[in-house]
Parts: sequence; C-alpha cells; structure tokens
Amino acid sequence: MDSCQSYDDFSDLALVDLLVERDDIAFAVIYERYWGMLFAHAFKMLQEEEASKDVVQDVFINLWNVPADQLTLISSLKNYLFVATRNRILNLIRNQKVRRDYIGLFSLYIDEHADTTIELLEEKELMQQLDEVISTFPPRMKEIFQLSREHFRSHREIAQQLGISEATVSRQISNALSILRSKLPLNEGHIIALLYLQQFLKK
Repeated sequence: MDSCQSYDDFSDLALVDLLVERDDIAFAVIYERYWGMLFAHAFKMLQEEEASKDVVQDVFINLWNVPADQLTLISSLKNYLFVATRNRILNLIRNQKVRRDYIGLFSLYIDEHADTTIELLEEKELMQQLDEVISTFPPRMKEIFQLSREHFRSHREIAQQLGISEATVSRQISNALSILRSKLPLNEGHIIALLYLQQFLKK
C-alpha cells in the first residue's frame, strides 16, 4: 500500500489494526474520515470554532499516542472517538469553571459506560421519546423541570423565581425523573446524561 487512496475502503477496525503497527497512512485516513463529524459534534456543544478545532485535534493526538495493547481493545472506532470528544469537551468546560448541574453525572456515566455508549441515531430517538414524556407532565412539574433542565437553575433559584419552597422543587424534579424512569428503558444516570447532552445537540 503506497497511498492514502488505497486505504479508503478499509473498515474502521482494519484501520485500527494498522494503527497498532503505527501506520501513519491508516491514521491519516481515520483523521480524514472522522475529523468533520467530530468537529461538527464539538461545535454543537461548544459553539466556538477554535475551541472545537482544538478539542478534535487533541482527540487525534491522543489516538496516535494510545498504547498498542489498548488500541486492540477498541470494538467501535466511531464510539471511541465520539466518547473521547465528549470527555475532552467536559474537561474544557470544567477547566473554564462553567459547571452545570448535570456535568459531573454525565461525565461519570460516559467514563463508566464508554464501551456501551449508545449510537447517535439511537440517542436522537431517545431524546424524542424524552420530549414526548415531558410534554405530558402536569404544568407545574413541567415548568420546574424545564427551568432545571433547559436553564440550569439551581433548586434555590427555581424556588425563589416561582415563590415556592426548595423542598417542593426537589419533590417535583424527583417525581419527574420517576415518571421518565417508568416510561423509558433507562436508568436515572442515563436519563440525566441524555437530558444534558440534548441541550447541546439541539443548538
């Protein structure tokens, strides 16, 4: 093989096998195949072009430096790269001190379930289901839940804004999550992770 063009039809896993041998052409093909998708994904979350480029660049630099024995464990290159991109973004947000209620739990969920992260299309379907269930909430519950989910208000801020107790806010959000758990085949950590991710994918 003497050109990038001859590698273009290789599967992701075939390219990873070549990457284990530090094949720079295989790396170039992976870069070309996924750079645009990863940049678009990062930009949806960050809304900053240069920061998004830096995130994706770091992901590929790290990919090149992954030890061979760890590369052989990758079962889905696409999932690996998207998870790596999300984790870099979460680190960036954390370092910039733009913490939100769901960031810690989302990061923990991704770290623990990196190999089983759902595909983007499945995520979009689940997000549609989330919206459908949320639309059926009683008006007060829906208002409180959306202030928390969409505007990242703390329980205290919601209570002050609506003139109710923090205990009421906590109870309404807890009830909302219970309804979501009963309607969707997901655990609470997965639901909150999707709620957090949904805000960026909708931008």
